[in-house]
This record gives sequence, structure tokens and C-alpha cells, in this order.
Amino acid sequence: MNDAKGLLADGAVSRIAGIPKISDLQRYVDKGFLALCNVNLGVLFGLPSPDMHWVLVSDCPAGAVHFISPSEEKTTGRHATHQQFEAIWSHPTPRARSILAIRNR
Repeated sequence: MNDAKGLLADGAVSRIAGIPKISDLQRYVDKGFLALCNVNLGVLFGLPSPDMHWVLVSDCPAGAVHFISPSEEKTTGRHATHQQFEAIWSHPTPRARSILAIRNR
């Protein structure tokens, strides 16, 4: 089945009802997915204008979120507290949060 219902039925695609949470991110990472989130790093760095782009979340240990920002030269990755990550992930409102989770079956 190549339709949307078929993809949902065989687990190739999943849907989160409501606004995603850090626990949803961790669940995807634990299951071997690459979890991508669209964030505003300008909020984290105190920049006056939005700096929106996708980051790859690599882990969500207690109290922190580890992520890689492919658009930056820094390749060692970054981390933020759950509160900081929720602020950059929720820009301009929590309804803006999204997760793109990809895995090779």
C-alpha cells in the first residue's frame, strides 16, 4: 500500500496528536529514528531576528536536548536544557512545533 493509510498501518509513518513534547523526541531517538525539528536558534543566542532552520536531535537525556545544526560550521553539536529547547522549538508559539522522524527499515 502506498497511500497514507497504508503507510500509517505498516508503521512507516506515525502521527502525533496535539503538540509534540520532548518525550516524543526521545521516543523517536530511542527507536532509531533521525529526529529533525524546526527551531529558532536566534532565541537561544539572544539574536533580535529569527534564525529558523532544521536541527537533528541526537539525544534527550534527563534535563537536556543534544542536537546538531547542519547549517553551522561547528560540528561537535550543541545542547540546551529542556526549557531552552522548548523555547526555540515553540517559536512563535508551541503550535509551531514539529518533528520530522526518518528511519531506514
